[in-house]
Amino acid sequence: MGNPRMRLYVLGPAFGLPSIDADCIAAVVAVKQHCLNKNASWTLLPSHQDESLPRLYDDGEEIVGLRAIVAHLHLCDILSAGQRADLSRYD
Repeated sequence: MGNPRMRLYVLGPAFGLPSIDADCIAAVVAVKQHCLNKNASWTLLPSHQDESLPRLYDDGEEIVGLRAIVAHLHLCDILSAGQRADLSRYD
């Protein structure tokens, strides 16, 4: 499949989870689901730096924050009303 098109940076893993941050875990699930549906590759990269996370790079484009990542992946249209309401708290 070549190099992954998407790279997702999250606050480092702990306790068997991909991240210790709820937004980062949600971003992992969103990117994983998106790539599964599109048969695309991606890579998860832990970060321990003081930067805005989660951070997604998609074909050179930088997308920062859970809400922006979900919008970029066009997942809003498949979320339930309750899920969209939960996501709206990130405005």
